[in-house]
Amino acid sequence: SHARRSSQTSIDFILNPLVRLIAPVLSFTAEEIWKEITSSKEEVSVFLSHYLKKDLELNSNLTINDWSKIFNVKDKVNRAIEEARNSSVIKGSLDAVAKIFLDEEEFSLLSRIEDELHFLFIVSEAYIYKSKTFKVEIIESNEEKCDRCWHRNSSVKNSSIGNICSRCNENVFKNGEK
Repeated sequence: SHARRSSQTSIDFILNPLVRLIAPVLSFTAEEIWKEITSSKEEVSVFLSHYLKKDLELNSNLTINDWSKIFNVKDKVNRAIEEARNSSVIKGSLDAVAKIFLDEEEFSLLSRIEDELHFLFIVSEAYIYKSKTFKVEIIESNEEKCDRCWHRNSSVKNSSIGNICSRCNENVFKNGEK
């Protein structure tokens, strides 16, 4: 599936330079990894390879400045999650529902990735609202927990591999998510 291939490409972009960087310190381990990764077939050894200098052309409608703003919001949400955890409102971040109140600019930016926000903030559900002041509200989810991804979701149903959500069901038994 496209999602699987995209994940594999991302992992390769991270793993390939990482193996080159650890080679001087963990030489045998780096060499074993090098023999297994598919992108390294043109070079026989990690010690005979060159660092990648090609520019990556990524298809994204978000700029580096946009990501900086997004991660600024993520830091604030993480602080609120930690406070909720310390106050025993939640046990872990995947037990949480995050309600984030944003100004017009931040709301417009985060609404572009609204379907993915719960993955970004590592919570079961994330909702954004327009507001004059920034505020994060963390509450405990009362939905069932998926045995596979641990997200709490109303779509969790019993299957042959346990209680799984509709997203995991799509990934395990069907063609995978888009």
